[in-house]
Amino acid sequence: MLTTDRGQEISIIDKGIQINSPESTQVINFADIDTLTINEDNVLQISASGVVMQYQLVNTDNNQEFINQFGIAKLNATNKAKEEKARAEEEKNKGNGNINIHIDNSSKGPQQQAAAYVPGKKRVSKLTYVLLAFFLGGLGAHKFYSGKTLMGVLYLVFCWTSIPALIALVEGIIAITKKADADGCIYM
Repeated sequence: MLTTDRGQEISIIDKGIQINSPESTQVINFADIDTLTINEDNVLQISASGVVMQYQLVNTDNNQEFINQFGIAKLNATNKAKEEKARAEEEKNKGNGNINIHIDNSSKGPQQQAAAYVPGKKRVSKLTYVLLAFFLGGLGAHKFYSGKTLMGVLYLVFCWTSIPALIALVEGIIAITKKADADGCIYM
């Protein structure tokens, strides 16, 4: 079982991952999970059905390994080292008459989460991509912008048929429906 900085407990059950919090219990089925990783900062990132969830991990039962169908990841000791450093700093500053305020902005809320990295896709500005698709899509400008040069050339070669313009219109509409990250970017 994993514990987060918000007091949530994350465990593996037969059908997926269960997240228990004081308010509710959530189960994410294995079939819905696209990716699951624990990075070097002990952040568990679950991408399921296009939604990215991040949990700052602080503890495991007896430092056990987190094992599931996606592989093995172990909670490392970097958080313990950070906690020890913070405690030492706190002890050092105690009793000196100074007021010490520690603000930790490291955890991002859902509105600040960046779009999950998608292998093989390029991160582009949503607004720029949509405008290029609508106004210059028949010439493949949005494809060149998103790094798909071969497709851009094909759009350019067949622009006289108006088929690329229709496809670009649909691609522009699809891009509008994609959720952008905090910087207004999407993966195409």
